[in-house]
Amino acid sequence: MRRTLRALGTLATSAVLLALGSHAAFADQVTNTIDSTPDTALEIRNVVAGTSSSVGFQILEGQTGGVTDPTGDRQGCNAAGNAPVTVNLSVPSGVMAGTTTLSFTDCGVVQNVNFAIPTSTIPGDYNVSVASVSGGKANSLFNSAPASFTLRVGAPAPTDTTPPSITPTVIGTAGANGWYTSDVTVSWLVVDNESAITSSSGCDAVTISTETTGQTLTCAATSAGGTTSKSVTIKLDKTGPSAALAVTAGDAGENGWYTSDVTVSTSGTDSISGPVTCTPDQTQTSETTGQEFNGSCTNDAGLTTNAAPLTVKLDKTGPSAALAVTAGDAGENGWYTSDVTVSTSGSDTISGPVTCTSDQTQTTETAGQVFNGSCTNDAGLTTNAAPLTVKLDKTGPSAALAVTAGDAGENGWYTSDVTVSTSGSDTISGPVTCTSDQTQTTETAGQVFNGSCTNDAGLSTNAASLTVKLDKTLPGVLWTGGPAAGGTYYFGFVPSPPTCSATDGLSGPADCAVSGYSAAVGGHTMTATAHDNAGNTGTDTRNYTVSAWTLKGFYQPVDMNGALNMVKAGSTVPLKFEVFAGSTELTDTAVVDTFKWGEVPCTDFSGAVQDDIEQYTSGQTVLRYDTTGGQFIQNWQTPKKAGSCYKVVMKTDDGSSISANFKLK
Repeated sequence: MRRTLRALGTLATSAVLLALGSHAAFADQVTNTIDSTPDTALEIRNVVAGTSSSVGFQILEGQTGGVTDPTGDRQGCNAAGNAPVTVNLSVPSGVMAGTTTLSFTDCGVVQNVNFAIPTSTIPGDYNVSVASVSGGKANSLFNSAPASFTLRVGAPAPTDTTPPSITPTVIGTAGANGWYTSDVTVSWLVVDNESAITSSSGCDAVTISTETTGQTLTCAATSAGGTTSKSVTIKLDKTGPSAALAVTAGDAGENGWYTSDVTVSTSGTDSISGPVTCTPDQTQTSETTGQEFNGSCTNDAGLTTNAAPLTVKLDKTGPSAALAVTAGDAGENGWYTSDVTVSTSGSDTISGPVTCTSDQTQTTETAGQVFNGSCTNDAGLTTNAAPLTVKLDKTGPSAALAVTAGDAGENGWYTSDVTVSTSGSDTISGPVTCTSDQTQTTETAGQVFNGSCTNDAGLSTNAASLTVKLDKTLPGVLWTGGPAAGGTYYFGFVPSPPTCSATDGLSGPADCAVSGYSAAVGGHTMTATAHDNAGNTGTDTRNYTVSAWTLKGFYQPVDMNGALNMVKAGSTVPLKFEVFAGSTELTDTAVVDTFKWGEVPCTDFSGAVQDDIEQYTSGQTVLRYDTTGGQFIQNWQTPKKAGSCYKVVMKTDDGSSISANFKLK
């Protein structure tokens, strides 16, 4: 690549340019650094006699529009470490150069030369150019025209022993304490009446619109009398501080209310012009539905901000609160007899409305249910109502009539004076008061009694009616049939058992039964027992006698009266006898109950009269009645055991009996 070198000189340049012909633009350029364009126009550097000025020179690789030099100039930079390029400057008289010979070993490297203008130099234009360019790589071409420039020398300033005067002008709204509260424009008046201002910095007008706690602007100026500076510090705050009212003491209730003395404080901040001064604390001690507080804060710049108003609602007293039964039937003695609604109500003159406990109900019976309730005002203060005890009994007491004295008969009848009592109970609202005792002393087929009981709540219950039937008279007795009172009858001829019936004119006959009847031999007492429907018992008695039969026999050949009849063993002995019921002879064999014989010790008959049986029979041994002889005959075949003794007993149905003694031989 081709690089460029800025240099000075006009004399050598023209020779070089002539040598290049129309392709001079493609040679390496020797140029100065007064401006950035390597051209043949002369740059002007102003300088005052008695001062100096520094100008830089460099070589730039030559090319035009990116087209490689077609003249045959060596490609790339013509200067190198082993092929340095020497540039000789042409400096006019009246100008003193620090050096007139520059050596370059690469392109783009700037070398500065100081040009001093003696005070004796006549003001005017002095041209500096390149006298010659030599060295470099083989076949190198250079264009030195761009290095030329003019030093325009001015007359030296008159002698000045004082620096310039700098006066700032600040335009803006002044606040407090050195602050500004609107955009600030700072301008500077720089004056030196003795010499020209040779240089200045920071002296242009500046507008400050951004808030700042302190921005310092400095204007510095130099003249022949020296250098001076002036600074201005601008504090800018265009915004007032924050400001807010807040309750800093007091118990917060609800819904924006307070329930104790309130302190309202005003506070604020300012990030720029602090500190901030705010309205002193304010207090609210009296109850109010709404007291408006105002306050403000002022920053150090003097800007004031009003806080949004704050309304304080203060209620230090709870609402009224009371419990009351608002639905339910009132009974007695503080009782209720239907479902009860207990309502809580209250009021507040400051922080209404008041919210109270919802209605409560008592639907189950109770001897005492305590209800509690409360009311809360809008400030959140709650008052508990005095407890309310509800006694609820919706059910009347039990009530019943009962006979508490009197003999109970049958079928619901009583048989003695009756006392009817009313009784009841109540598990909730006792004690219970009932109808007084009632009595029934006169006989009646049905007296209705009524009664009731009342509990402590005043509820009454009628007992079920009670009917009392009273029969105190014994029933009568009517006999039918049977033995007559005081009668005597022979066994087997006693009349059939009698019957009886009861008589009663009130409760009516119930039944009658006869006891004591017997057909057995002996004296008897019959009792007729009658009952009426009330259970009364009436009795009547009859006495009669049953006589035994008369037995006669045994007849001959058997001896009686304790005699011992001697009989041949194995023989048959006729036993003959008669049975009479009074004067009536009985002939039916059925009247004989049993014939029994048994062996007995012969010693039982010691001393008995012995009598031989002289008549025997060969007939059948069965009982029969002999109508011819008019007697019963029982043939007894004796055992075949000689020397043994026997007793034979005949027993009739009425229990009478006869016996005979026998010894076998």
